Amino acid sequence: MSRTEAIADVVMWTPDSQPTEAFFRYSVEDPFAVVLDFVDDARRVTTSYRFARLLLIARVTQPVHDVPCDLVVIDPSVTPGLTAFILAADHDALPMEFITDTAPLQEFLNATYDLIPVSGEGAWLNVDHHLSAFLAGGAA
Repeated sequence: MSRTEAIADVVMWTPDSQPTEAFFRYSVEDPFAVVLDFVDDARRVTTSYRFARLLLIARVTQPVHDVPCDLVVIDPSVTPGLTAFILAADHDALPMEFITDTAPLQEFLNATYDLIPVSGEGAWLNVDHHLSAFLAGGAA
């Protein structure tokens, strides 16, 4: 059986140093996106954010400051080896800030590259399947 998903278990800290467990997920079923799931003590997903894998790549591997995305902001921290996330549920929500180690993010990205290289995402996208599901009123 071939591998179709990459998962990274990370700890993210709030500015007041409260640890929060989270998972990054990547699947060949949605090759352009990364999902960040926050979980409770029972490891049930409480909140999820879906954003472009290229946004995570750009911010973790070669930080840039002109990637437009106001609901998910990813930046290198002022402390080397850490990455900062600012996440908002919608435009009216107060953003939440988190810091996490950069090394597990880089390992996670390397695992996603093993599944689908950068610029290879389009070969995995089944447009007909997703369009049919959308037109039928369901999710693909």
